[in-house]
Amino acid sequence: MAPNLQLGLQYLPTPTLTLALTYNRKTELAIKDGTATLNFEAIGFDRVRYEKARIDGFALPEEIDVGVAYQVHPRWLLAAEFNWLAYSNALQSSRLRAGAPNKATPLTSIDAVSPLNWNDLYVYAF
Repeated sequence: MAPNLQLGLQYLPTPTLTLALTYNRKTELAIKDGTATLNFEAIGFDRVRYEKARIDGFALPEEIDVGVAYQVHPRWLLAAEFNWLAYSNALQSSRLRAGAPNKATPLTSIDAVSPLNWNDLYVYAF
């Protein structure tokens, strides 16, 4: 996983009005050096443990957030927020790769791609 930095701006045009904006870039989440156990019992084999398992294709999405808050009264605050999360770019498909099975198996290695097909998420809050 790569380090990430979220950037933000806050502007106070008046003592009662606050405007804000944040941005977060897409962050890849590679899962590596793990193990995977597959069940081959339905075709006459046992469960097989694979070493060196890796999953690619997962990421935290690019994100933009915009907010506004207005202090109507000392005890009342009106606030609104809009968030855009670009999941369609972050979670398109995942790929599982593994090798080095611990026993005889019909597959000596695994290389499987699965579509994820996520859509962007738009969040409105008031």
